[in-house]
Amino acid sequence: MESLFWPADHPFNPFGVDLGPDEITFFGRRPIEAGARIFDQTVDTYYVSAGADGSFGSVDWDVTAIWAQNQANQRKRGAFNARNLILGLGPTENCALVPTCVPINIVGEGSLTQEMLELDEDDDAGQHEMLIMAEKQVRLIYFGVAQWRSDTPPRT
Repeated sequence: MESLFWPADHPFNPFGVDLGPDEITFFGRRPIEAGARIFDQTVDTYYVSAGADGSFGSVDWDVTAIWAQNQANQRKRGAFNARNLILGLGPTENCALVPTCVPINIVGEGSLTQEMLELDEDDDAGQHEMLIMAEKQVRLIYFGVAQWRSDTPPRT
């Protein structure tokens, strides 16, 4: 959150000074009010390869076909939207421009209200859930090689 700016006049800034990227080198708080962070992942990978080789006179050949498919489903609960956090911690006049924005209180255990947590939810996530589905990738590759045998000189 490199663009985080917590102004001195923010209603929940107890320090009374502006805090931005130049003043904050590390910031961390586990929002226990949102519940546990859970990450589930299922990955299915299929790979089939078939090949043949042979020779025609003095020419060796090799042909291979490959088919592969990979599908990943991920579900993450307890994810937060960094843009919304920056908006809720930023200048209150910016927050006031967004109807769903409320200033966020990150100081102290239990300081995040349900209204604040709803602002922080990941977009289109509901209940702090984020569903990522990787698109299926299907590839069919043909590869062929022809070469002269070393024991037979090429015809001219």
